[in-house]
Amino acid sequence: MSKKGQGKQLNYKQRSGITFVDQGDPSFIKKMKAQLGYREPAKVEDKFNAEEPSSSDNYDDDDILRMREDEKPQVVVLDNTDISKEELDEEIARIKEEEDRKLIEEGKIIFKKPIKRKADGDDKVEEEKKAKEDPKPPKKADSRLLSFDQDEDE
Repeated sequence: MSKKGQGKQLNYKQRSGITFVDQGDPSFIKKMKAQLGYREPAKVEDKFNAEEPSSSDNYDDDDILRMREDEKPQVVVLDNTDISKEELDEEIARIKEEEDRKLIEEGKIIFKKPIKRKADGDDKVEEEKKAKEDPKPPKKADSRLLSFDQDEDE
């Protein structure tokens, strides 16, 4: 194999100056991919890109509506015009009801039939039946055990 047309090897500076420029797929390959419905696999760069919040989940992490009761900020009323804790709770409940109503109208919340549960009276009846069916034999004192009580010597 001859080295015709290759010339000298590149040195470090020349090699570090070489970069790859991705020009994308040719148009005929793009058309074929579109016809087949091909989607590009996930790339490592996609992991590190900031994800845009979806339209249904556009709440902040510190949203008061999504916080547990013990994580909510403490309400301090300094002035009569400030909002009180009761007013805040009422406002939060009202906002949650509006959000639920919107989700129901959009069809995102679907109601299911409740699972049938046994009534409390049925449990008592079943226990009584079991007690009647399986009379337990009286427990016998284990004669192998040592006892130091004089009352039990009889």
